[in-house]
Parts: sequence; C-alpha cells; structure tokens
Amino acid sequence: MRPALFVDTATTNRYAHSLRRLMVGFASEGCQPALICPPGYEAGSVLGPSVEVIPYPLFKIPLFYWRNKLILLERLAAFKPTVLHCFAPSRAGLTRKLAIELGLPYVLTFHSQPNSLCKPSVSASHCAALVASSTPIGDRLRKLYRLMADSVMQVNIGTFVDDHCACFNEPDRITSLVLVQSLDRINDFEPLLNALRHLMLDGREFVMAIMGRGRADRRLHQRIKELGLNELVTVVGPMRPLRNILAGADIFVQLQPVTDAFTNVLDAMSVGMAIASCRQGTEGILTENKTALFFDPHDELSLYATLQKLLDERENTRRIALASQEYIRREHSVSRMVEELIAVYSMAQDWFKKSVESPEPE
Repeated sequence: MRPALFVDTATTNRYAHSLRRLMVGFASEGCQPALICPPGYEAGSVLGPSVEVIPYPLFKIPLFYWRNKLILLERLAAFKPTVLHCFAPSRAGLTRKLAIELGLPYVLTFHSQPNSLCKPSVSASHCAALVASSTPIGDRLRKLYRLMADSVMQVNIGTFVDDHCACFNEPDRITSLVLVQSLDRINDFEPLLNALRHLMLDGREFVMAIMGRGRADRRLHQRIKELGLNELVTVVGPMRPLRNILAGADIFVQLQPVTDAFTNVLDAMSVGMAIASCRQGTEGILTENKTALFFDPHDELSLYATLQKLLDERENTRRIALASQEYIRREHSVSRMVEELIAVYSMAQDWFKKSVESPEPE
C-alpha cells in the first residue's frame, strides 16, 4: 500500500497533529506514504523518515503551473503510488487530473461541509470514495453527490487522549474558559459577554480567553471594557499548537455552529476540558449531559444558566470532561483512523481494478 496524500497550507496548519499521527500509524502498519505539501511546510521535523515528502508547487508563479505539474507528475511516477488521497478540497482538481494521467484511483476527504455552488468536481471513473470526517459532513455529501451516495464513507479524525483530565485538575487554580472563533461580527459575542457580566456580578470567579482574529477585533475590546470585563476576559490572536494551550484550561465554549471536522472541539475533549456548546452541527460527537452541555448562542439567559452550572457543579463538570476523553479513546483513536483509511485504500484499488477490467458500456 503506497498512498500519496495531497495537502495545502491550511490543512497542514490545522491538522498537523493528525497528519503526524496518521503518518506514524501508516508506518507501523507497513504502509509507505508520500505527502505532497507546500514547500514551506517543515515536514521533516514532524514526519518520520519512511514518508516521501514531495513539495508542490515548487515555483509560486501562475505562469509555472504546467511546469510545477510536470515536476510533480515525474516525482509521483518515481514513487509509484497505488492510490491518491486528496486531504484538502483546494487540491481536488489537481488530484483528479493526476489520477487520470497516472491511471490510479483516488479518494477525496472532506473536513467541512462543501458549498453546493462550489463543490469539487469528481471523476466517476477514478474517484472511488468520498471520505467524511464527521456524521453531518457525510449527510451533506450524500445530498450533493447523489450518484456517489453509496461511496460516501466516514473516517473520524484520530487523536491521542492525555493521561490527565485538564478540567479542575488543579483545585486552587481560578477556573479558566476558552473560546476559539473568528472575530467577524460583534453581535455574535453580545449574549456571551452579557452572560459573563452577570456571572461576575454574582460573584463567580473565572477568567476567559477569546482566541481569534477579525474585523470586529477593536469593537470587541471596546465592548469588553464597557461591560467591566477587561480584567476577566482577554482577546488574543490564534495560537499554535492549540492543544497545548487547551491543556491548561478547564471549560471550552463553542459559540458558533460546527460546520467542519470539530478539530478544536476534539482537541478540547482529548485533553479533558468540559464542553459548553451550541447544539447545531454537533450530531455524532456531542451528547447532552454526557459529553457536553448545550445552550442557545443567541439567548443570554441560556448561556448564563449553562456556564453557571459548569462553574458551580464542579464534580459534574469534571465528570463530563472525563466522559469526553473516554469518547475520544473509543471513537477517535489513531489506530482506528489508520485501519479505516487503509481499508478505504484497499477498497479503492479493488474497485478501480474491476472497473478497468470490466468497463461500463458507453
């Protein structure tokens, strides 16, 4: 099994941890992968020696598109992959063309729900499977790609669970909350800020970090100061690796509907944070009162009640965090991800071999 995985800059930034674990898992199963990644990605520092790293594009000039593609085609031909795996939608077109030219099957992974107007086109003769990294994404793919509905498969992102539970791990430490999202609209934060103000006035002790960047950044700082929360709420830019930051906090707040592969939520669950989330888009991963508490992100009272319960009922809050870690061990283990992907690759090779031997009549 010699898969060639295609990633872009956004994928390497967001899923670096999962990619590293995936490559290690492939090596342990005797699977020799290649990673087609941007030249600036320091793959050598995170990937093992068994991984063939192929930089693309070598020349970041539009006029050199065909030259870049030719170099990539030559490197792939020398590597002799058995299947291509597109790990980033921006590389879907490139993967499709290379699969056709090399006469190989390919699979396409979606980490977020594609838009119906700009969904990646697929080759019916070479695309063996559409891989969804969550249940809502899989449901969306079956609607958008009706002719390939039976080829949609779910492979959860794999991660490791920390040995300790971060939530209230240090009883004497002030409770800390973390929110990660883009700062595009100040109205998105208004109910949360008002809920935090009421918690402060009620005498609750906590600090909160809002991590993100966007056009509402300055207005958010101003609003925090107006509500007298500037000593409790801090706004900082995106930080990497996020997992290390989360490991030192207690409660993770998911304010926006989840439309991607739950990366931030998975990281928070794996380190043992208690999750407070809006309900939309959490199907298949968060269960009310078991792995999370839900709230209405537009309702100040709903946010207040949920956060108050997490702050006051510490034993129950820690129980939720521990249940989240157990869920990740069971459903999002790295070994399971590797086994399921290898099974997808094997299926793709068998499917393509049969389709070549018995082509459908025109």
